[in-house]
Amino acid sequence: MNMYNKIFKKFYGFYKKREDSDPVFDSATAVFFAQAFQVGMLLAIINNAIEYEIPEESIIRSLGKYFFFPLGMIWLIIVYYYYKSYAESMDKSTITKNGWKDIILISMPTIITPLIAIIFFSGGFG
Repeated sequence: MNMYNKIFKKFYGFYKKREDSDPVFDSATAVFFAQAFQVGMLLAIINNAIEYEIPEESIIRSLGKYFFFPLGMIWLIIVYYYYKSYAESMDKSTITKNGWKDIILISMPTIITPLIAIIFFSGGFG
């Protein structure tokens, strides 16, 4: 089982006990954010390693955020449909109802740590 399937199963078990939301979408969104922060961390490390900075007045810098929004939506849709089929085929007996402690323990290394690394490598701490 890869890391993203484990994230999905933990969040799926957490959201399965709640009746007010779709556990597949909420769990797929957690996987999407984990992937997005890890890709962002990789890009920040590469940008820091080659010491290249896009000039402030550049059109590329201002349009970059508008480019990544539709790309992120397409990425989220792909992740959702992948995990929708994964949820239908996975063994339901292995799903445990997780609490907040499990969610925090799975979120720290996969979501929070890359986010802190992105901030660090982009010069946000000082």
